[in-house]
Amino acid sequence: MTIKPQPVKSHARITRATKPAVRPAPEVCAYPVRRFTVDEYHRMIDAGILGEDDRVELINGWIIATMPKNPPHEVTMRRTELQLREVIPEGWWLDIRKQITTSVSEPEPDFTVVVGNPDRYANRHPGYGDIALVVEVADTSVIFDQTTRRDLYAQTRLPIYWIVNIADRQVEVYADPGGPARKRLYRSTTIFVPGQQVPVVIDGRTVGQVPVSSLLPA
Repeated sequence: MTIKPQPVKSHARITRATKPAVRPAPEVCAYPVRRFTVDEYHRMIDAGILGEDDRVELINGWIIATMPKNPPHEVTMRRTELQLREVIPEGWWLDIRKQITTSVSEPEPDFTVVVGNPDRYANRHPGYGDIALVVEVADTSVIFDQTTRRDLYAQTRLPIYWIVNIADRQVEVYADPGGPARKRLYRSTTIFVPGQQVPVVIDGRTVGQVPVSSLLPA
């Protein structure tokens, strides 16, 4: 069944010329000692130096701790999962808190919509060519997600990045990454607020709409 895309009125559309005003992301380390490659990070995991109980990610060569999850974050996670599973088409699936591999990082997004089936990734994590949508649920981590993580995903050419922003009660949709590799940015930002619906775009096609109020905690 083909879902006919419906016009969506966004609360605001912001281009590169008028970016959202956000505070600078805090430095990961004020005095850099050494950054790690993705291969070195994998070897630490294989050697047992890092295990499943170590809540860490590799971001731009830094091994950083992930933020603890509070009840509003977990409720929003469950709400977002239910809504996305309703609209993701056949041939794609929803990955939850699983790594994706880039040239210098291995982040662990809250949600990733990837092509194929789980068997396709038996020997590797998904890369940018496998991913249609990445979603972060943000509460205490919102500034990091709006800056460092956003820029990482743009540089990795992930086509669409959502932030389900609990603190500001909105969904931020970043799209159309462009520019030179190290300076690549999302050229389109749209903010959706309660009362509006977020289009779910997979591989260039709108496959459904998700109400903002259905994602955020009451």
